[in-house]
Amino acid sequence: ATLYRAASLNGQNIGLAYAQFSLGQMYDTGRGVRKNALEAASLYRLAAIQGLADAQYAYAMKYKEPVGIPAESAYAWLATAAAGGLKKAETMRVKLSRQLSKEELTLGEK
Repeated sequence: ATLYRAASLNGQNIGLAYAQFSLGQMYDTGRGVRKNALEAASLYRLAAIQGLADAQYAYAMKYKEPVGIPAESAYAWLATAAAGGLKKAETMRVKLSRQLSKEELTLGEK
């Protein structure tokens, strides 16, 4: 966990994005660190911003949790991950679109 933490804080290339994503997974599951959904979401977001589709998906899925993100933001992140080729993101985006109001969809599509 210490190495992932150090790598995740050193810049913005895809290798570091993957380290951030991996550390987020560790916090999400409690593997090697104390489980912390808020820290996991923060790390997923950092990696998602850098374009890592798996992190975009993981961050979007946080909308279901108390520490979550707004559903319309989740929709936007799922669309981005799907555009990056992640098929499960497209499947979830379609499911989520059925749960959102027209206003939320409009916000998510911006």
